[in-house]
Amino acid sequence: MKKIFLALVILMFIFTGCDDTDKNNISITNKTTLTITNSTDFNGIQPYYGDVDFGMMNRGQKVTKEVEAGTNYIFIMLTAYRLDGSELLEHTSMWDMADIVVCEEKENTTLTITNNTTVIFSGGNSGYLSNGGQKTGSLKTVFDAYIKYNNEN
Repeated sequence: MKKIFLALVILMFIFTGCDDTDKNNISITNKTTLTITNSTDFNGIQPYYGDVDFGMMNRGQKVTKEVEAGTNYIFIMLTAYRLDGSELLEHTSMWDMADIVVCEEKENTTLTITNNTTVIFSGGNSGYLSNGGQKTGSLKTVFDAYIKYNNEN
């Protein structure tokens, strides 16, 4: 019985001493963090949670950042590319996710951005809107139209 108790105590120290970290080496057990995954068909989305920039994310990429606890919208910056792949830096727009994200104190919140994520235009290349571009819709619908517009102009 004493051996089993000793084994349980040793295991308790081993597991409580481990710090849960993500690939960016950020501890996600004692800090308020947000993990965003780009599960869209697009490279080049750049999400923000408040003033925290998650950087340019390619499809399939996951990024964890420390954030302040609270409620915020996710802003997504889209950069249009020509069909040949060359970037058009002057053709950048900001979109708000329709849903808010709540990050709890000392918890890791996860968010997956998909093609079906609903977004609302909030600024940037207004020529897109003045030529009949959508002001809201799924990220895929909006981004496909945005890319098409920028390749025609």
